Amino acid sequence: MSKELSWSSVGKRLELLRAAKSVKQQKIFADLIGASACQYNNWALGRQIIPVEYAVKVCGMTGATLDYIYLGNSSALPMHLVSALNIMPPGLLGKSDD
Repeated sequence: MSKELSWSSVGKRLELLRAAKSVKQQKIFADLIGASACQYNNWALGRQIIPVEYAVKVCGMTGATLDYIYLGNSSALPMHLVSALNIMPPGLLGKSDD
């Protein structure tokens, strides 16, 4: 079963990962991955898609996978991240948010 890439869903998952790492400000998260606050905001709002080189940095920092960031497949996420994401609002963890 294939899933389509949705920029807005990718943005929602980036915001979930930021929250799971307890980073309250987008600017701080953007700095951590070497992006500008404006770039990150555009990704989070689904105005642009996050480039792979930044998504890889998000993966390294959070334990997420590219498959989760881009397609919402949470099956390969580490348990500690799944636990953190499970306390987030329903419908944003994976399959049901696209």
